[in-house]
Amino acid sequence: MERIPAILCTVFLLTSCESFTATRYVTSNQTKYYIETLKTNKKLDVSSVSLSSEQSLSIQCRMAGPIQVPGGSYEDYFKSALIDELQQSGLYKPESNKISVVLDSVVVKSITPASWDITGQFFVNNQPLTSISTSFPYKTSYSAMGACNNAADNLPYAVEDFYSKFIRSDEFRSVMK
Repeated sequence: MERIPAILCTVFLLTSCESFTATRYVTSNQTKYYIETLKTNKKLDVSSVSLSSEQSLSIQCRMAGPIQVPGGSYEDYFKSALIDELQQSGLYKPESNKISVVLDSVVVKSITPASWDITGQFFVNNQPLTSISTSFPYKTSYSAMGACNNAADNLPYAVEDFYSKFIRSDEFRSVMK
């Protein structure tokens, strides 16, 4: 009878999953520099970031657990990151032209070649502007714990790469003229 609790505890420990949390997004000096070269007086607001479907997120890392973001959902994380980039560059102003993003896929791959693959559509004032895709590579590990920690550590850089490609696009440049 004493074995049953020990067996249940062992089964629980072996089947429970870890969670890995990405760090808070930090703005990019390169993006700020690029925006400054545009020499524009136009301002932007971020109205929303949403997922195109529930299947848009594939954030389960191996069999160890999901990659989580601080402070809420992936939509909140991506929205906050875009607002931070615009604020740092002096382009953010509430109640101005509205940017919205629909994330078609956010996928973590933790087995060699490891990458964060992000695809999304950008809209300005509800008009389609452009689609951006990025595949941000990072070093992985043989162990699930190491690989998933690396994945979590590299999410902010993948988001930076995603937004940098948008901000450097011809479509963004045309909106800012």
